[in-house]
Amino acid sequence: MKRYGFVVLMGVGMAFSWAAMAQQNPMQAGSWEIRMEMDMPNAPIKLPPITQTQCITQEQIDDPAKALSGPQAESCEISDYTVDGNTMSWSMACSQPEQMTGTGQMTFTDANTYTGVVTLSTSAGNMTMKYAGKRLGACEK
Repeated sequence: MKRYGFVVLMGVGMAFSWAAMAQQNPMQAGSWEIRMEMDMPNAPIKLPPITQTQCITQEQIDDPAKALSGPQAESCEISDYTVDGNTMSWSMACSQPEQMTGTGQMTFTDANTYTGVVTLSTSAGNMTMKYAGKRLGACEK
């Protein structure tokens, strides 16, 4: 169960940090509510959807390296990052504390809403995370 806990925490961190990737990003700075549903076929339990609020700054939007946060920031590398209209996609590889590879895609309906999916492969198995985000307004100070 400990291994699944790490993967879940990693997924939650990516949900909130990768929402802010890239210079051509259609996202607006502000407070975002992000809902994540995770599917891990080999997990001993099915996790309920997680909803959190995160303040995304213009600095994070402008610099993808600043979008990564948490324990994965030092050991993960984003590659093949592209923006095509309102859709962002990327590949990723992490080396610590566990090896993980995956791909992600986010599509913005407008500057205030998006949906996305990330697929990851780990030694614990494969997982798919589906995201939905909506901008709530300015960040609270």
